[in-house]
Amino acid sequence: MNKKITVTFKKQPRGTWDTVFFTEIKIKKQCFGLIINGRGVNNTKIQIAINCDKTENNPTSWKWIILKKIFVNDGDAREWIKNNIVEIQEKFNLHFFDN
Repeated sequence: MNKKITVTFKKQPRGTWDTVFFTEIKIKKQCFGLIINGRGVNNTKIQIAINCDKTENNPTSWKWIILKKIFVNDGDAREWIKNNIVEIQEKFNLHFFDN
């Protein structure tokens, strides 16, 4: 049976220098990653960062994982996440932040 997981996104306000934009990636209103748009920094490239627990024994110890895939726009990154969320959850021990 395929799991139906709903992923939502929340765009964050621009930074002070207007160079990097973040969109939070959420499941059940809890953030587990970011879409990072580095506009103006080494060309425009959009990447996905995922929060992962370092070990299953210590869920307070977490780290960022930057996925190798690069996107040309925010919409492509969102669509890729929606299509691959089950695999992402199976591969990574996601760490969630409350908002």
